[in-house]
Amino acid sequence: MDKKNLQRLLRESSDEKYRTFCEKMIPSSRKFLGVRTPVLRKISKLVCADAGFAQNYKCDYFEEYILKASTIASASMGFDERMELVSKFVSETDSWAECDTLCAALEFEEPERKKVWNFSAKFRNSAREFESRFGYVMLLFHFTNERFLIRSLSALSKLPCKKYYAQMGAAWAIAEFYAKFPLETVELLRKNSLDKFTHNKAVQKIRESFRISEADKELVKTLKK
Repeated sequence: MDKKNLQRLLRESSDEKYRTFCEKMIPSSRKFLGVRTPVLRKISKLVCADAGFAQNYKCDYFEEYILKASTIASASMGFDERMELVSKFVSETDSWAECDTLCAALEFEEPERKKVWNFSAKFRNSAREFESRFGYVMLLFHFTNERFLIRSLSALSKLPCKKYYAQMGAAWAIAEFYAKFPLETVELLRKNSLDKFTHNKAVQKIRESFRISEADKELVKTLKK
């Protein structure tokens, strides 16, 4: 589908009330059309298999960036080519929604996971807000397993970027690890190595989780800074 027809379809699918809602919920420099997520998913099926779309499409609207993230994750291409496109996309990302959409959509074969770990580490160490968030959100989507547990918790004990969405990404990841590995993750909180904001947001997210027992929530409450 060419750009003219895709934008026409997006405009025809837009919802003014939802556009206003998105502009409030997703701080971004992008222009929004207001296409609801279920509709956007249907539209993505028209482009997500097209590697050319991922490689060459120039986005004008937020919704196009979301479609591009889905296409980068799902179109048929080699690992190195995909990671190159991921890197470029992340460097241009300016919202939590674009970042998290890409992280959630990506899938990897198990032999690729070590390369993905090394790839995402450079983003965790970035001073740029959404690059850093990408690195930490990648942990919760792709590395919440025993094989990477120690390395992941070590990575979560350090947060070079002290910007809001990077800190919130790390806090979310800590809560996800707590749901699966509470004994190991509570030690991370006890070490008191995180800045106050990230530490307390992690405690909050753990306590808000439906997957964590009331006893654990009360325990974690005592660790609030």
